[in-house]
Amino acid sequence: ATEGVARTRADLIAGLDERVLGARSGGVLYHPYISTAGERGPFAEPAARASFTGLDQGVGWAGLVRAVYDGLALAARDCYAAMGPMPSEVRLTGGAARSRALRRILAGALGVPVRTIERAESGAAGAVMQAAIALGHYPDAATAARAWVDPLLHAAEPPDPGLIPHYDALFESYRHTRTALAPAWHAQAETRRRLAEGSPS
Repeated sequence: ATEGVARTRADLIAGLDERVLGARSGGVLYHPYISTAGERGPFAEPAARASFTGLDQGVGWAGLVRAVYDGLALAARDCYAAMGPMPSEVRLTGGAARSRALRRILAGALGVPVRTIERAESGAAGAVMQAAIALGHYPDAATAARAWVDPLLHAAEPPDPGLIPHYDALFESYRHTRTALAPAWHAQAETRRRLAEGSPS
């Protein structure tokens, strides 16, 4: 509660979703390589770092958040594209699955339906499911999934046809920018190394 006003988590997510979906998409690109270990998929590059490109004075807070959502969806597409054809649908769980904006953006970027699952601690549930298979309670993963996952699936949310060509174009720019950034990542890594050694020149 701030200034005597209480908000539920659902209220906060809904408010954020509204602002994100109302913000312009494509003016700013975000590459989500935020790990200090760099990036590991769909390419391996220890020097890779997260960045915003395309910023100008007209980009506000909501535009930056929209760029982050777009960047996460485009990074997912980059990974799926490296593995082959897009899956027939993508399933989400956890905190991100609560965001209508993220589900809509991801479906548009991938061009496939997105479906959420109503299960808390899905990672732990998956580990238990694998143990149940190993102990012989289910003959295979598909059978276990029919019992553990399918009853908790929400209806599939199809992609907005109007978003698909937008994200097709944005994806090309995303990949081009990612390739162009590689020399900057290496230059920054070398600068970080020199500064850590106490030798700025």
